[in-house]
Amino acid sequence: MFTRFEKRHNDFMTEAEIKNRLARVYAAFGDKTNLKPEDFEPEVQSSEDGFTLTQDFRGGRSQEDLDGDAASIINEIMGIRDRTKKWLRNSGGDDSKVDTFIKSDQAVSLVHDLANTDKHGELDGPPFSGHKPNLVKVDRFATLKYDRSTGTYAKSGQIIGAPFDFQTGEISGSGTSSNMEVVLGSDIHDENGNKIGELQKVLPDAIYKWEQFLISEGLSLK
Repeated sequence: MFTRFEKRHNDFMTEAEIKNRLARVYAAFGDKTNLKPEDFEPEVQSSEDGFTLTQDFRGGRSQEDLDGDAASIINEIMGIRDRTKKWLRNSGGDDSKVDTFIKSDQAVSLVHDLANTDKHGELDGPPFSGHKPNLVKVDRFATLKYDRSTGTYAKSGQIIGAPFDFQTGEISGSGTSSNMEVVLGSDIHDENGNKIGELQKVLPDAIYKWEQFLISEGLSLK
């Protein structure tokens, strides 16, 4: 049996665990997606006709690398679930709220089912999303900036490449962008091949919805 002090201490530790997990989520997210287009070095290719400039937003990563990048973010997000249940139990809350919340939001439930499938090779129980989701092909590309708090994309954006001399093939300075970002993306299909989501939206949406749920249960994220 916990003494009053021990119980308060345990509550504090599980709050810290949740915050640490969120920090890990953001570290994985910021390292692998949600990147600036200008952070990718353009490549100069020469031919008999002159020089061409290309920009590979995959950053030279293989398909296996990109699949692993997506899986690492998905699994970090899934790890919030058990920590939140533990925190609610220790603080006298209702831990059944966690799974009710997951099932109520498509982005959160899809992330959970994708993570469970990745962990076990297949879903080991009824899907939270009502589907058996799978990623079609993970890629990394530039797109308009997405605002997870409103669920909308920027209306317009631009990428301005680094100054490039087509006569000498030299690049000087660096490029800039506005309202653009480079993200991991993939269509998400159900067991029948129907599109039910997009990874580039589901990941930021799931993180935002988790934060809002934690705040609603009294956890300060500051």
